[in-house]
Amino acid sequence: YGGMLQKIFSACLKASTGFRFIPDHAIPHLKQLTEGLTKKDFKEGNFMKARVVECFTLQTNSKFELAVFILPKSKVIPLHDHPNMTVISKLLFGSVHVKAYDWIIRNNASQGVAQSSFSEIIDEKSPALVLRPNSHNLHTFSALEDSAFFDILTPPYSEDYGRSCTYYKISRENHKEVVLESFIPLDFECRLKPYRGPE
Repeated sequence: YGGMLQKIFSACLKASTGFRFIPDHAIPHLKQLTEGLTKKDFKEGNFMKARVVECFTLQTNSKFELAVFILPKSKVIPLHDHPNMTVISKLLFGSVHVKAYDWIIRNNASQGVAQSSFSEIIDEKSPALVLRPNSHNLHTFSALEDSAFFDILTPPYSEDYGRSCTYYKISRENHKEVVLESFIPLDFECRLKPYRGPE
């Protein structure tokens, strides 16, 4: 890693030492560090023109994951959840409409009622977003222009530990409340690509 990425990685390692994942008290400091991250902290080759959503992972272990998602203009990451996870997201460039929801009633893993908790257009000057197990835990991204964002996920997704990613569609809507049903977004592709290093 270089510069700011090394600082973030080292802070994640330090914060998670002795814990199963990064504890809540460390999140504000990591958010602050992440807000200093820019596209210039990565080699330009990491952001080649893409036709589908792409993702590259900088680091992953049982406690946290550092990843970057690249969204071409007009592409959408469908509404999805982050079970018992905290995520810090910082837009590196572009412009994205972010919508987030909180569960009100969870009937089961495939259906529930949620309420809108966040809906804003963000750019690289916007503060990092923090998603918690009980706050903004479901979200969707719609790219208004070619964009990329950096994520710290703690703990990471893991099917073995009941942290699978589930996608949802809105089946009914009433003001700020929505009924969500799980589905498989067959038209959504997220292509994994190698990390080409820091600047």
